[in-house]
Amino acid sequence: WDGGLKKTRDFFGVRRRRHVGGGASAAAKKAEEAFKLRHGEAVAVDCIMSTMISKVKGLLSEEEAQSVLDLYAALELPCSIRGITADTYKRAVREITVHRDGLLRAPLPSSPIGTCSYADDISDLEVEEAFAALEAFMATHPHVYWDPSKSFAAGRA
Repeated sequence: WDGGLKKTRDFFGVRRRRHVGGGASAAAKKAEEAFKLRHGEAVAVDCIMSTMISKVKGLLSEEEAQSVLDLYAALELPCSIRGITADTYKRAVREITVHRDGLLRAPLPSSPIGTCSYADDISDLEVEEAFAALEAFMATHPHVYWDPSKSFAAGRA
């Protein structure tokens, strides 16, 4: 069914999970309500965390991961959300694994950029390392935090 849910456009993380496993988890729904992210905004943030995980796993070089971060910063695409933590991502990995019948099936960008590998295991330590690297980037690029006032969803109830 559905190619084993292996789709290169389905990155793990903060993305709305309305269509993963047939329904959103309570935590994902709560996050959506708190952040009011539109799909594209969530995917942008999600792709960055997936890039950072790929760097930690050795699927992307430091230079390749940095080029993705630099591109996002140049385009002023959201890279993270104030208030999100490594624990948020760790919880997302566990929830997605449950919704995908015990397999994470996380598509992660690989070298060369434009290719993808699938991971069925992302450890808490890998998430923490990736998140720490992202936080270091965000400290020097605060303009790429998701800004709800610039969201297409701004002002919507």
